This record gives sequence, structure tokens and C-alpha cells, in this order.
Amino acid sequence: EYAHCTSFDNTNPIAKLASDMMSIRTFYNVFTPPTPCNNSNFSAAGIKEKLNVIDLKLYPNPTKDNLIISFKELFNQATVEIVDVIGKELLSNQVKNNTKIVLNVSELPSGIYFAKITSDNKSITKKFVKE
Repeated sequence: EYAHCTSFDNTNPIAKLASDMMSIRTFYNVFTPPTPCNNSNFSAAGIKEKLNVIDLKLYPNPTKDNLIISFKELFNQATVEIVDVIGKELLSNQVKNNTKIVLNVSELPSGIYFAKITSDNKSITKKFVKE
């Protein structure tokens, strides 16, 4: 993977590069169309990863106040991160022993966001719209 790192402020260029790489991965994971190989090994930009996904529903989408994440199976512990289109983390929550998470997103400005959910070494990123 390659990302051009140009910083016009006093930020650490290595931290900026790490942030840019996370944004690229988030963009790739969200905007890659489903294919028959989504549940097997694949190669993207020279990196092989095994996809472990979580079966869930994210609703309502679009939303105004609360975003509900409903899991098909009970999880031991999950981390939910809300990021904007450039990959900046805006919210982060850890939840234990549940099948449903309700996030208050009423303070977020209108726009497109991503919910990254990680649980039991599995993860998924879903796009949602805040009205």
C-alpha cells in the first residue's frame, strides 16, 4: 500500500501516514463490491487478509438521533467506532454481552459516516447517513 504524506501543519508525518492508511482501508472495505470470494483470502494492494465479518443490521439509515446496531448472535465484547469520510474517529464505545447497541448520533452534523464494529476478532464497517 502507498499513500502520499504531505503535512502543512506540525503533525507527526508517521501518525498522518498511519491515519491515511486507515482511511484507505476503510474506503476499500466499504466501497469494494461484494464478490464470491468475500469469505476467503483475497489480495488487495499486495496484502492478504482473511475476512472475518459480523452478521448485523444497522438502522435506521438515514438516521437523525439514534443509530441501532443489532447483532444476529450474542457477543462477549464489541467495540464500535464512528468515523467520518476522512477516517477521523468521532465516537467510540465498548459494549459487553449484548445483541443490540443504541448509539446517540444526534450531535453529529449531517453527512456520511462509517460505523466500524469489532468483536471476537471479527470486524465490519458499515456506511450510514446522518440527517
